[in-house]
Amino acid sequence: MDKYIGDACMVFFGDPTTRGEVEDACACVRMALEMQAQIEELQTTWQALSQGTPLSVRMGIATGPCTVGNFGSAYQLTYTLLGTTVNLASRLETHAPAGAVLISQATYLLICKEFECRPHLPLDVKGFSAPVAA
Repeated sequence: MDKYIGDACMVFFGDPTTRGEVEDACACVRMALEMQAQIEELQTTWQALSQGTPLSVRMGIATGPCTVGNFGSAYQLTYTLLGTTVNLASRLETHAPAGAVLISQATYLLICKEFECRPHLPLDVKGFSAPVAA
């Protein structure tokens, strides 16, 4: 878990330690699916208690190179990551339907033997000149 950004949270795998690119990608997808299942289970409990509007969660996962390390100044350093891959994960999350996980093509190529996936229509996303496969 890296940080909270508004109502979102950013999680990354592979640094400072890695189990390998495939296992890191599989662990990330596994975590996302488990989180979605847990939210669904909580919905049932909350609905039985008549507790407000149902909570919907959407997620985006992208795999690729990032700049990782301590960023900031002597007054405040933050260990985090930056780069196009981070931006893509955020854009995928924005386009994901409620209750879904959208993954990048690079992630799909790493996890496709472990998980069943369905193609999504290519997405026009901010900051990317060509449509993005998901």
